[in-house]
Amino acid sequence: MRMNSGVARLAGILAVIYGFVAAPGDARAQAASDVVAALNASLVRVMQNGERLGYAGRYKELEPALKTAFDLPHMSQAVMGPHWAGLNPEQRNKVIDAFTRLTIANFALRFDNYNEQRFEVVDQKELGGDRKSIFVRSRIVKRNNKTVQLNYLLLPKDGRYKGVDVYYNGAISEVATSRSAYSSVLARDGFDALVRTIEDKIVSIERDAKK
Repeated sequence: MRMNSGVARLAGILAVIYGFVAAPGDARAQAASDVVAALNASLVRVMQNGERLGYAGRYKELEPALKTAFDLPHMSQAVMGPHWAGLNPEQRNKVIDAFTRLTIANFALRFDNYNEQRFEVVDQKELGGDRKSIFVRSRIVKRNNKTVQLNYLLLPKDGRYKGVDVYYNGAISEVATSRSAYSSVLARDGFDALVRTIEDKIVSIERDAKK
């Protein structure tokens, strides 16, 4: 399947950021696509019961699905960027824990109700390089047939593929957005301020979910 011009441009950007080069897809691409499809199915189930579950229930239901679908330690390291090297093991674990809870909280807030939306995996492309990354395009189709792009970058880990970034509206990187928001706090105000900032954001999400 040929990439359209938008996907081709994004693949070029990913090649610059991650050092990958486009390569022909194969069974690995399908395996990565299956991970996204399984996550989509979990999101639909939670959305269909979103009001009954409430925020806390959605969080509980989504936690295992998101930990299965994503390599959250990898994403935490990517969010910290070069600052990661300066963190000791205890600090790294604290960042991973906080970022994991923040990620689950965001999903529990965003995917809160069902209005006949459907999730579709559009296509997947293997991106070359030793780590054999896969870029999967998916979308949410609303009842009025308007679509929201929700794309994923996945890498192999422990014999299966896991997501390492999410691109909302097709191109807005969750990792890049979080890095912009949080790594500067670490550089400017230190580690304790970083953890407090993430914890405050989680509390803010919980508060917004209850409105």
